[in-house]
Amino acid sequence: MANTSIQIKFSEANSAPTSLNVAEPAYSYTSNTLFIGTPDSTGAIAIGGKSYVDSTTAAFAKANAANVLAQAAFAAANAASSTSIDTTARVTANAGFDKANTANVLAQAGFDKANTSNVTADAAFAKANTSNTTAEAAFSKANTANVIADASFTKANSANVLAQGSFDKANTANITAEAAFSKANVVNATADASFVKANAANVLAQASFDKANTSNTTADAAFSKANSSNVLAQLAFNQANTDVTSITATAGVYGNTTFVPVITLAANGRISSITNTAISGVSSVDSVARTTANAAFDKANTDVTFISATAGVYGNATFVPVITLAANGRISSITNTAIEVTPITITGGSF
Repeated sequence: MANTSIQIKFSEANSAPTSLNVAEPAYSYTSNTLFIGTPDSTGAIAIGGKSYVDSTTAAFAKANAANVLAQAAFAAANAASSTSIDTTARVTANAGFDKANTANVLAQAGFDKANTSNVTADAAFAKANTSNTTAEAAFSKANTANVIADASFTKANSANVLAQGSFDKANTANITAEAAFSKANVVNATADASFVKANAANVLAQASFDKANTSNTTADAAFSKANSSNVLAQLAFNQANTDVTSITATAGVYGNTTFVPVITLAANGRISSITNTAISGVSSVDSVARTTANAAFDKANTDVTFISATAGVYGNATFVPVITLAANGRISSITNTAIEVTPITITGGSF
């Protein structure tokens, strides 16, 4: 992997780490030993280091020194001529050989351990390198995922803002709809009330129309009667003007407690003559009649009711007489009042 630095743990105070992650390397400068994490990440395995190299070097030095001694002993043995010297040489050579052999065995064991440590270290390095590569890939993926997550968060945040705006608009629309419903409900109630009033007005208009129709019929009948009366009056007027009956009468008052007016009536209804005739057989009741007449006269004279009336004809087809009657039965006032017929306008409509 290009341009990648691999770092391992180290310590200058502790001789060995307590635990390492699987395939994780670490070096102790106190024990000069290289360690790697156990497969279950609960411990550390010693796989090499300067202490192993020093042990191997020391073993090689001892083996080499033993070999020098062995060579010298072998040379001495070859040069010796006597049995004693030969025996000593052999013993010495054998001892040197044994030591050399032992040293070689130790050196071989050290080499094997060093080689095993190197293989283990290589495997540990490979695993560490693979772990680092995996970590790099994981980091890249995590970084990419983080970028995607940031973009997703930004989009989600924008979506949330849009959703909030939509919610606010929906809430506002709901409030507006509620207000519109309330207004529509009020308008409906008003329309119902208007319909009821319009219906009532229509009923009243119909009743008014019926009354107006009845009044019109009555007015027509009254007009017909008035017209007939006018015709009759005209005939009477014509008859009166054409009647030349001679009237023999003197203006004055006729009839009293002792006299009875004798009237002669012409065919046209006019009085042609009038005279006073004494009442016969009333001498016994004359005083009673006089007394009664005087009392009536006194009563009439003591009644000071003010009479505001003009002699004339009251009441016709268009006027109604309004009469005020005093306590004594006399008319104290009389006037003509026009008959009012209120015009009614009938309008169409539906209900």
